[in-house]
Amino acid sequence: MTKLPMLFILDRRTGKPIYGVEERPVPKRDVPGEWYSPTQPFPIKPPPLGRQTFSADDIAKITPEDEQACRGLMGKLGPRDNRSPFTPARADGALSFPSANGGALWSGGTFDPKLGYYIINTTASGSFWMIRKQDSDPTAPAESPRLYGRNRRLISSSTAVRGWPCWPPLRAG
Repeated sequence: MTKLPMLFILDRRTGKPIYGVEERPVPKRDVPGEWYSPTQPFPIKPPPLGRQTFSADDIAKITPEDEQACRGLMGKLGPRDNRSPFTPARADGALSFPSANGGALWSGGTFDPKLGYYIINTTASGSFWMIRKQDSDPTAPAESPRLYGRNRRLISSSTAVRGWPCWPPLRAG
């Protein structure tokens, strides 16, 4: 299980995927000094266990007033389209799904052999990421200066209206 939240099911004897894995194109940016892989591995089965993308069509529609407020808030925060769980940070901001906490969180999961279920705690929250050029980092070792500022993360409470996140909950099934 990954934080993205994708489940790779491997044969424990060989380490090979049982349902297969495919390389898919992922978004990249043009931040100087950064290298972006053109593809990342995705399991063919099962489908992701949480949200991995977000666009303006995905804004929550709790009430017309909440939807309008969320559209205004998302417009102020910067670009809202998230095409992949590998959407990189950018200077004017990028919304990332899942959040920095991960779609499957850090706690891991458990398998119930009697039921045949894999049980895992997931989240459908997003994070807002920014990366900005900086001149220097006085706390960085001389051999590894930091060229870009750390990402700024705004969790769901900062991308919410009246306590509701601006994305709807995921539906089971």
